[in-house]
Parts: sequence; C-alpha cells; structure tokens
Amino acid sequence: MNTSLKIIFFTLLVVAIITLIIVVKFNIGNEKNNLNIMNEKIIRPSAVAGSFYPSDKKELTNQINNFLDNVDSKNYSNLRAIIVPHAGIIYSGQTAAHSFKQLENQNIRKVILIGPAHYEYLDKFGLSHSDIWETPLGDIEIDMEKINILENNPEFIFADSAINQEHSLEVQLPFLQTILSPQSGIPSAGKNDWQLIPIIVGQVKEKEINSAAKIISDLIDEETILVISTDLSHYHLKSEARKIDQKCLDSIENLEFNPECEACGEIPLKLLFEIGKQMNWKSEILNYSDSGDISGDEEVVGYVSAILTGEIKTSIEKNEYSEEDRKYLLKLARDTIEYAFENNGQLMPLNTVADKFKEKRGVFVTLHKDEKLRGCIGYIEAVEEIYKAVQNNALSAAFNDSRFNSLEEKELKDCELEISILTIPKKTTLLEIKPNIDGVILRQGHDQATYLPQVWEGINGPAEFYGSLCIKAGLQADCYTDEETEFYKYQAEVFSE
Repeated sequence: MNTSLKIIFFTLLVVAIITLIIVVKFNIGNEKNNLNIMNEKIIRPSAVAGSFYPSDKKELTNQINNFLDNVDSKNYSNLRAIIVPHAGIIYSGQTAAHSFKQLENQNIRKVILIGPAHYEYLDKFGLSHSDIWETPLGDIEIDMEKINILENNPEFIFADSAINQEHSLEVQLPFLQTILSPQSGIPSAGKNDWQLIPIIVGQVKEKEINSAAKIISDLIDEETILVISTDLSHYHLKSEARKIDQKCLDSIENLEFNPECEACGEIPLKLLFEIGKQMNWKSEILNYSDSGDISGDEEVVGYVSAILTGEIKTSIEKNEYSEEDRKYLLKLARDTIEYAFENNGQLMPLNTVADKFKEKRGVFVTLHKDEKLRGCIGYIEAVEEIYKAVQNNALSAAFNDSRFNSLEEKELKDCELEISILTIPKKTTLLEIKPNIDGVILRQGHDQATYLPQVWEGINGPAEFYGSLCIKAGLQADCYTDEETEFYKYQAEVFSE
C-alpha cells in the first residue's frame, strides 16, 4: 500500500472513530434525558382560571368561602354522590356550594369527578395521563392506580386533548380543594390526603353506560365521593326553562332520566342513576337556580345542586350473575377442558359471546376431586374478558397448576368445577378485613400471595389464615404483623357445579 493510500485509510479510520464516539455520547445523553422525563410528573395546568373562576389565589379563596358560608351543612350520613353545575362560578357557584358544603367533615380520600365533554367529540369515557392537576389553590394528585384500572376496560380511553381544555371538571376543583383541605392548619380525617379520578364523558351508548356503571361502582368505598357535573337547560326564557328543568329535577328524584330533560350532563346523570339504582341510593334536591338570577337576562341556563345517600353494595351483594349465567360459565369451563383433551390442547373456539361476559374481571377457576383441591389458577386483576379468563384459567387449573400432576382425561368426570369472579381489589388494613367475606392479597415488596374468600372455610381462624398466606408469599409466617406489609381486599361471586 503506497503512502497516499495509507494516509487516506488512516484519516477515514480516525473520522469513523470520532463519529462513533459522538453517536455513543449523544445516545447516552438521550437515554439520560428520557429517564429524567420518565421520572418527572405529568402536570395538567389550569385551562379556565381567569375566565370561569378567578386566577388570583386570594380572590378565588374569598369567593369560594363566601359561597360556602351562605350554606348550612346538614351532616348527612352515608353521603355517596353530589350533583353540581359547571358554569362560571359567579353564576352557578352559590348553587354548587349547597352540595359541596355537605362534604364538610366527611371522611373523603377519593373523588370520582365526572362531567360531559364540550370541546371535542368522544364516544367513550375519557381519562387523563396527568399525575397532577393544577389550580391557583395548588396541586391535586391524580389516583393513577385507579385510572389504569379503568383504562383496562374498552369503555375507557385516554383523551388528554379533550380533558385538558374541559371546564366541566376544572370548575369543581377549587370547591373540592377548599372543602377537603386542612382548615386553620388543623388536619382532620380525610381532609389532608385525597386523590382525584377525573372522567370526561362523550356520546356513549346505553350498553356502555351500564357496563361503565358496574366498573366505577367497584371503585367506590366508604371514603369515596362521586361528583357529577352538569348544567340544565340552555337559553330558554326563564319561565320555559323552569318547566323544562323540572323534568331534570324529577329525573334526579326518581333516578330515571326523562328524555325531555335538557341537561348537558345527560350521560353523567344516566351513569349516576344506574349506579344509584344498583346501590339503592336515595336522592335529594338541595337548590335550583338559573343564570338570570345573577345576570338579569331573560334567556337563562339552569343549575341544580343535589345529593345521593345510601349504603355501598359490592358487585357480589348485587348478585350480578343469574343462575342461567352461572350455568353457562361452568359449562364453558368444562367444555373447554374436554375440547383440549380431544384436540391436542387447543383452545375451544366460540362463535358468539354475550356482552355481559365481555367485561374484564379478575377470575379464578378451581377443580375439586373427592372434595379435595385438584387445581386452582386465576387472575386477581381484571386483565381479560370474563369468558376468556374462564377458558384460559380452566385449562391452566387442569394442566398447569405446578402443585399437581396434569389432569388426565379419565379424571375430569370426577371433578367439580368452581368459578370465582372478583371485584376490584382495594387497599385496606388488617382490621378492616372481614373473615369469610373478603379475599385477601398480602404484599411485602415484590412478594405477594392471595387467598380467595372461600379459603376461610378450611382454615382455623385469622392467625392461621394470615400465617399460611405469608408462607405462600415466601415470607415468614408472622409477616402479617410487619408494618411494611400491605393488604388488599376483594369479594368474589363464587359458584360451582
């Protein structure tokens, strides 16, 4: 190789090495930047401060407190939901205060806020990716754990573009921050530690309303309040508006939506009514007004404030599945195992499936033989539609439970099949768990285990139950007494052949 070629070759080699170093450094820098972005919270800034309500913190605080001071708290027990308007608070704030005032001294740690979409078309229930929502009064933490549970269902999607500009949700936040925040620097139960679950509602069908109602009702516990945001009729003469709005007031009192009601929050109201009927809640109208009361205009927008009270029923207490439903699912499980024996382990295809079995839920399938456990596999979380979970877990319980040999075809006729359909697990304390009613998830760090509610029947008392559960999780038998151990409870609708 002559000298010129050597120089050219050497030059190219140097350039290649320098280029490689630059690329590597750039990629490392990008990875660090990406990690920083991942670690940062996503924040939704206020969209309507300065228009629907004051952007100045002091002015806003005074205005909200003035509204609340004009209303008495009735100290309702079992308060579950409120209905509030969402116009500029100068117009609808006083009416809204009638409902928000009732949250005073309530033990609330979770707010499910639901309002209609005004700015973008949606055909689903919309969720937010944001971890924090800002207002002039401070930051509100979003319960992303529950958001992710909701998003796991086909009725729910992330809709940040729509939700980030929506006023029907945001105008409620200063009231919530004021009434649920520490007063005079003295923390009280439920007033210093609450999270928000914001949901924006599009034009969804009746079927989706009913299924969403079931999903949301499973998130409701004793420390949850539902806040439904809606105005009533828009821009009718006051006398005509009152007649139309009376249809809405009657709807709220009866928990049955009247098509003549012109509420912009029609879908949120229908959703609330469905939940209320499932739970057997009672409603009460607290206040009605219209924009003309403030503006003096002849054409007005109607506003209502109302509350719902009652007990909380779990999905299991509501008897979701009829005898016919249960027989179908049990037959599906058995037929799926038989089909696998006859077709080299293949999954049995289905031509049609009823919509009620397309909801995602936690499902376990258990096999018993001679009254002894022969296999039990399932999902705690709602990761698959019910029919899919029944089929897959039936196969897993029969063939893939590591505690047992694979089921033989001749054994199937002697096996009794049992199906457990779970509610969504909720974080709890050891003292709040009810023996013979609650299934339990025990978690410490990365180690966890669960027992279904029916396991209580074969165990002699809570100490043995929790000790055995600790061992199942690979922990010491007394791990349930450790402060770092977390508990989650759920219920199960259990049925067998």
